[in-house]
Amino acid sequence: MDADFRFCACSPAFKRPFGAVRAGERIQFHLKIRRTLYPYHVWLAVREDGGAFRLPPMSWCGLEEGFNVYEGELTLSVGLYFYRFEVDLFGRWVKVGGDEDLESSVGGEAEDFQLTVYDPAFRTPDWFKGGFLYQILVDRFC
Repeated sequence: MDADFRFCACSPAFKRPFGAVRAGERIQFHLKIRRTLYPYHVWLAVREDGGAFRLPPMSWCGLEEGFNVYEGELTLSVGLYFYRFEVDLFGRWVKVGGDEDLESSVGGEAEDFQLTVYDPAFRTPDWFKGGFLYQILVDRFC
């Protein structure tokens, strides 16, 4: 986890609900930024797969252990989305993404977080319930 920016996609303290979400469900995000950085603006950058980023602003909601805490909310339709945080430190633009542990990372190694939004009306077909699914990855045998 980055020392100046804190976020963990696997923790309900930073993202609720955990994992994939139902279409139309409210999604809450919290990003912690070291208090000494004094961010001017904080955005939650989100895009649908193949689309352009949109930047809903995040709001300051308090202090916690030397960090400013910012919160943002989204409600999305069915699809695959990617998100990160963008911070304006008075002219220094910082993109906060994730590392392999889904924790905050800044710089070249930071990747966008993935978010799956599913249709709550989807039902597993009866013929598929209780069965096994094998996926054979032929590249593993070459």
